[in-house]
Formats: sequence, structure tokens, C-alpha cells
Amino acid sequence: MKRFRIIGVVSGTALAVCGLWALCWFHVQPISQGPQQATFMGFTNGIVGPIAGSYSSQGAHCAAIIQQWFGSGTNAAVFSITNQRSYPVFVYPSVSIESKRRLPTSYQTFTLNAPTLYGIHLHAGQGATVQVATLPGPYSSRVRFAFVRDYLHLSAKFTRLPDELRALTKGTPVEFTNEYFYSDWFQQ
Repeated sequence: MKRFRIIGVVSGTALAVCGLWALCWFHVQPISQGPQQATFMGFTNGIVGPIAGSYSSQGAHCAAIIQQWFGSGTNAAVFSITNQRSYPVFVYPSVSIESKRRLPTSYQTFTLNAPTLYGIHLHAGQGATVQVATLPGPYSSRVRFAFVRDYLHLSAKFTRLPDELRALTKGTPVEFTNEYFYSDWFQQ
């Protein structure tokens, strides 16, 4: 009787593992539900957040942007961002501001209210208000945000399992890819 119980447990475990493998192998990748959304809400006086010191230590260019920002009055553009993906994401703290001049220009800047260097964490469907340090200028601009799927938190481990199993069977690493989205155009 004990022998049949052991065989039953082993068989059940093997069947469960095979079922999980089949589910992950044939799992359809989640399709994005349209682009991320960043709506311009206006301007405010920005307050230096926890990552400004880390951003300024990333090189002379970053430190110069922070000095220009302080010198120009600490203006910040405010955006409402909504994660329209079916999975959690990190919106990176480093952003690019592009402008419509005769010759298009851009400069790197940072989000003022990102809590860590990973950026702002958003669950599926979650929204956040984001402040971006901006330099003054009489031209239309937009912000290019970058984000990556959250693979760090425990809630994301099971969403990554199909990708990990595919990579394991193919002998390749799991790819982490950045995606980008743009804000509305705004006049500074």
C-alpha cells in the first residue's frame, strides 16, 4: 500500500511538472494594449528627489544639466503616466527631451520624483504623476520615456517563467528589452 502511495505521489508530481512545462511552452506572449500613455499636465517648481545626487555623479554632462536646471529656476514638466501593459514595468528615471526647432534637438534629463535608480514602478493599469526637470526655451517639446518589464519582484517571477523555460531549452539568455513612449507636445 505504501509503495502505491509513493508511485502515486511521484506520478502526480511528474504530471504536474509536465503540465506546467506545456503551459509555459505554449503560453502566448502578452500583447501590449497600445502605447504607454504620458499626458502633459502643466509646469511646477520641481523639488530635488532622491536620485538627483546619483544622476549628477554619472558624468560631467549630467552634472551640467543639474546646474543649468538650478540656474534656470528649477522648472519641472508634470505628466500623468499610465501603464497600459498587462504586466508591471519600471519607468526609467533618465529621460530625453526632444524639441521642434529648425534643427531638432534633444537633451538628457531626469525624473525628479523617481524613488530609486530603477525608476518608477507601475503595476498593470496603475498610474503615476511624474515630474521631469526641464530647461526653459521658446519651443515645443516632448519627453521620451523608457521602460522595461519588471523582472525583479516576486509578482513578476511567474510571468517570466515561460521566457526562462524557452531560453533554457534553446540555450540562450532571457532578453531584457527597453521600450519607449512619448509624451504630448508642450510649449515651454
